Amino acid sequence: MSYVNGKTILLTNIRLKNYAGSEINCLSLAKFFQKQGTSVEVATLEYGMSIKRDFEKAGIDVKVIPEQKLSRTKYDLIWVHHSIVIDWLLFSENISADQIIISSLSAFEPYEAPPIYTNSCSLCLANSEETKEKLLSEGILPENIILFPNYVEKDWLAKSMPKKIPSSPQNIVIISNHIAPELLEAKLSLEKRNLNVDIYGEQYESVMISPDLLQKYNLIISIGKTVQYAMALQIPLYCYDIYGGPGYLDQDNMSKASFHNFSGRGFPKKTSGIIVKEILSGYSSCLEFQTKLLTYIKKNCILEKNMKKVFQFIKKQKPLDIQRIKCKYAIVGRHNHALVRAFLENKKPI
Repeated sequence: MSYVNGKTILLTNIRLKNYAGSEINCLSLAKFFQKQGTSVEVATLEYGMSIKRDFEKAGIDVKVIPEQKLSRTKYDLIWVHHSIVIDWLLFSENISADQIIISSLSAFEPYEAPPIYTNSCSLCLANSEETKEKLLSEGILPENIILFPNYVEKDWLAKSMPKKIPSSPQNIVIISNHIAPELLEAKLSLEKRNLNVDIYGEQYESVMISPDLLQKYNLIISIGKTVQYAMALQIPLYCYDIYGGPGYLDQDNMSKASFHNFSGRGFPKKTSGIIVKEILSGYSSCLEFQTKLLTYIKKNCILEKNMKKVFQFIKKQKPLDIQRIKCKYAIVGRHNHALVRAFLENKKPI
């Protein structure tokens, strides 16, 4: 990607602590830009615990604001997760950039609400049609929005060769930072049938999810980003967690599941008994849909492909007038001071 080679890029995220959605996204993007020959820096309000090791291992410069200052005051591009961070940088630290991309990763999480000046920025990304609908309802102009779904890097596809799949699941993994109680009950029932069920997540074993880890299993139970991982690797997936879910993906539920970012929303909750029954009875038939799921990934969820689309759009945009944005939306600075103060006062020691 010649456009970003040699550029200075700043990423923002409210916190970098756990292996959770926006944190993994921020790490993946930082590593991606780093590979493209850019100078990458990350700004956050909270930094530590498990994921800090991954940033350090990758040699990515992370600054904890407001106590630490960024390495520069002007960037070629700022890629924004969470308006609370970018508001502080623009209105309190006098940071500027030629281009600003606002990325919204949820239609419900308040921290994912776009800044009120989003239409004055270069581009707004929505991770699903559900999020796009919410952004439109909040006044973001349709011509300023591009879909940028949860993704896998193209090298994941090199590991997607289907292996020998048993006729029923023997080695199962649940991946969740907010596991549904009925899944815990289902785990016990499955283990009584002499099936192995592991759990990875914030309250259990917290690890970075990788192809090598997932390929140990012949069934994945999860929602969100892990769904794309499973589809790319052609590992059977049961889509379910705290919000409910469709279970095994198929022709009838795929469109609706995708609309809701494979979060489980839009589908009813299930009892543990129904979950166990569906997992065991539907396993062999779910294998027939694996090739179509891989086709979906190749069409919609390859990072490099979607990045190309983003920067084709960005290249057509004029450099931003940050001072004009700050003058027009000056009140944001005072509002943001209150939010940052409250966040820091409530921040738990790491």
